[in-house]
Amino acid sequence: MIRRPYRRHVLVLLLAGLSIACSPGVHVRTVRTDTMLAKMRANVLNSGSVSPRTMQLLSRYDLKANFRRDPIETLSVLDGMVREEPNQELAFAMAELSFDAARRAERRHPEQSLGLYFGTVAYAYYYLFDPTLPHNDTAQFDPQYRLTCDLYNRALAKCIRLAQKTQKSEKSEHCVEDKMNVEFGDGGIEIEITRHGFLWNAEEFGPFLFANDYEVQGLENRYHTYGLGVPLICERRPREAVSPQDKFYPERTSFPVTAFLRMDGGLCDAKGCRRHATLELHDPLRSQSIEVAGQVVPLESNLTAPLGFHLAETRLERLELKSLLRPGSVADRTGLYMLEPYDPEKIPVVMVHGLWSSPLIWMTMFNDLRGDPKLRERYQFWFFLYPTGNPIPYSAGSLRKVLTDVRQSLDPDQSDETFEQMVLVGHSMGGILAKMMVQESGSDLWNLVSTQPFETINATPEERERLQRIFFYHREPYVRRVVFVATPHRGSELAVKPLGRLGSALISLPKTVTEVGAKLAQRNPGIFNTEFEGNLPTSVDTLSPESPIIQVVAELKRDDELAAHSIIGDISGTTPEKGTDGVVPYTSAHLEDVDSEYIVPASHSDCLAHPLTVLEVRRILLEHLESVDAKHPIQLLDHREPASDGSEEPKLLPAVLK
Repeated sequence: MIRRPYRRHVLVLLLAGLSIACSPGVHVRTVRTDTMLAKMRANVLNSGSVSPRTMQLLSRYDLKANFRRDPIETLSVLDGMVREEPNQELAFAMAELSFDAARRAERRHPEQSLGLYFGTVAYAYYYLFDPTLPHNDTAQFDPQYRLTCDLYNRALAKCIRLAQKTQKSEKSEHCVEDKMNVEFGDGGIEIEITRHGFLWNAEEFGPFLFANDYEVQGLENRYHTYGLGVPLICERRPREAVSPQDKFYPERTSFPVTAFLRMDGGLCDAKGCRRHATLELHDPLRSQSIEVAGQVVPLESNLTAPLGFHLAETRLERLELKSLLRPGSVADRTGLYMLEPYDPEKIPVVMVHGLWSSPLIWMTMFNDLRGDPKLRERYQFWFFLYPTGNPIPYSAGSLRKVLTDVRQSLDPDQSDETFEQMVLVGHSMGGILAKMMVQESGSDLWNLVSTQPFETINATPEERERLQRIFFYHREPYVRRVVFVATPHRGSELAVKPLGRLGSALISLPKTVTEVGAKLAQRNPGIFNTEFEGNLPTSVDTLSPESPIIQVVAELKRDDELAAHSIIGDISGTTPEKGTDGVVPYTSAHLEDVDSEYIVPASHSDCLAHPLTVLEVRRILLEHLESVDAKHPIQLLDHREPASDGSEEPKLLPAVLK
């Protein structure tokens, strides 16, 4: 007989042996919803490991331990599986696992890492576009779909970054296309580099920077569209053969680029063959989408970072005080500036800054206007930089000369219909300069300053030409619309207050301005009226409500066919008639004969960048397009890339990418 204590031990041993064949059972426990969601959404991009779905796939094929031990061999096994039985789940797993392996190899084996990142891009591309893969109509609602797009973008950025360090491009003879070879997997990849939609010449493409590496400060809004591709900043490289428009570019210019890698062939191409792909560089200012495998694919873009990078490099704010007090010291910088090549299909919008300022003051508005696809498609924005201490008629003459020069340089035969629809936008004193481009001076200004008829004065041809540009002018016929922002048409009391008088006293007019008057007075005794004899007015003097120049300019008429708009700041909180922006009173900014007047609750310095001002300028520009299209329909070119497969009409990519 077995004793009782031993019976218990035997029972335990028996149960332990039987448990080998018993089910472990199923249990559940409650968890926080956000904790569960975080686990479900974890992936190689936002955590230290691949997603649960990819780990589940490895588990199903008993490859988890293999991947930890030898990720390259495991990727080769999965590659064979996905070729034999193409499906999106395997293609996604290959993309995510390749990214994970590439990230781990990046520091010690950069060339191997480069190949693995290209593998990520390739498998993500096949997941999205390979017609041999069965595609689920509801895939766009699967988070894996957006994650595949993110893997494509992140891996392509890594490829470009590593390629700049480890690869040397073999430039073709004409520097239009580059090629590079990357070794990885079973055959490597040969990549051709092409450019699409740019008006920049191929040799103007300098070093590439990554737009997402920079956080822009000083611009309120960021214009970043979402889709496929890598947003880049390209630093322009001056070319050897100078073109007529080169003189209108700032010394250092940067422009936006979006890189997209297009794979040739499909996922099931013969194993061991060398793959081919094209790295396409697109101009996001001209193309917002491309066609891939019969689908319209939106391009990822960042328009604000290249602009911010350019502005940080040029440091225009350093010129502002100098251009006021020592206008002669920045005379060589006077001119029209373009941030993009001249486009004969787009209407020019010329922005003219005011006193103690520079084109930098326009950048918030420019960033917002260019960020609007409708405006970006039809307008190009130019900026006039000038010494703001010079007399207003002198600066207006400079603007007129610059506009004439840009017309002769870029449209010498005057055949561009869009140039004939130019819009001028002037802020503060810049609005007066813009108004003087659309007026007829007659002899009023000359008679104001001189006692002698212009035809009888003793002057050299050069002096006569300069005087004529300043005092005698006609309406520029290609300017069809003008916008005045916080413009003191009848002057500002600030000019006669102590601060204004001090500013005027500190201004030192350049010799190019003073010497002409001195030489004329020497050869023509008594040529100037008493008020102007030996004492040329500065810009601040001219802005006084008592200035005879500002009074005459205010009375000069504009062409009735010209469209004009006023945007006026007001911080008074009273009736419009008693309003002021702190510098310009409503009674000075108001004009009776404008097509629209809009009052913005902002001070003089804040008015230009105020959101309501930007929205009003946008409205005016859209109104201008309606007017232009009604009178002179303009045929725009289709910049979208043609279908590579010959299909008639591309279908839209799922809305999740838009």
